[in-house]
Amino acid sequence: MKSLSLDLGSYSYKACYNQIESSYPAQYARGARSIIGQAFTALPQMLRCEVQSPFSGPYPLNFDVLTQQLTDYFSILQADPTQTGLKCTLPPFTPLQIQKEFDQKIFEMYGFSSLFRAPGLYFAQYAPDVVEFAQTNASYAIMDIGNSQQTISCFAYQNIIQSSIRRNDCGGQLLSQQLGQSLKLSEQPMLKKSTDTPILLQNIFQLLMTSQQPIHISDSSISFQKHDNSFEFVDKSNFYDLSNSFAKPDFINQLGSLQLVQNSVHNTPSVIKQSVKKVFLTGGLTKFAFATRIENDLKSEFNVQIIKGEENGILKGIENFDDEKVKVKRSEYLEQGWEVCRRRFW
Repeated sequence: MKSLSLDLGSYSYKACYNQIESSYPAQYARGARSIIGQAFTALPQMLRCEVQSPFSGPYPLNFDVLTQQLTDYFSILQADPTQTGLKCTLPPFTPLQIQKEFDQKIFEMYGFSSLFRAPGLYFAQYAPDVVEFAQTNASYAIMDIGNSQQTISCFAYQNIIQSSIRRNDCGGQLLSQQLGQSLKLSEQPMLKKSTDTPILLQNIFQLLMTSQQPIHISDSSISFQKHDNSFEFVDKSNFYDLSNSFAKPDFINQLGSLQLVQNSVHNTPSVIKQSVKKVFLTGGLTKFAFATRIENDLKSEFNVQIIKGEENGILKGIENFDDEKVKVKRSEYLEQGWEVCRRRFW
């Protein structure tokens, strides 16, 4: 049965339909407000879910109309929208979640309401046991290993420490493609503007109606060919302009992604390497056969325990989301506008 999957990641929002995969990449990360703001603008009302990433707190999005608006397109594809297997995958953990759990341990053991409301000097002078406990237990990290962007986030020594690296070669560019095959290069700037139009929704419609087409990557140059067209990428500000295409994962050269993992591990701040005892792996690369090689790269520079798997809290399916949490309703969105609804959760 044909199915549509949406992967709302930290740096890109991917859609996969019938083995055709494509994604909407956000701009190069400049902090939580920038990255989430851009993604929020691009995805105004597609799917009711809660996005959490290492760079964000929980941002409930007004995405409660996707199934309704896709009904016509599913009918064209001769598929029942209620039986199509719409899924949503989110990151399993965030540093803020770890911080909350660790806060609770501190409260239960020492009676402090929060480790983060008192300066470190206070604990060093009056509660050295708390400092020792913090250094011993606050040793978790989350590594989001995507194809083109990878981030490791660690909660250690009362701080959230993060390191991020982005791939900027041709293979990475193909893995960070825009949705919408018919869009021309001259039309790309409109996808980078801050606009409140459902661009991604329109492109998903186009994705549903587009058949799969092979794409071949040339390793010797920063270009790729699709049929009789050749698009050359030009380096701007250390990353290539965005292009759009569809590719089956088998056609994608994954070597650059593995090298990116090695670079990410090698460039991880020493404070993370010294303090981390457990690493939670998430992201697209954990699903591939070479996940063991990634673990070996980690263990070569970290003395860590690798934890992965869907049992660690990855949310799948709209029906699994907590309906009791406050979300923006479509009526509120239409009445008050995106800016007002966004500020409610900023």
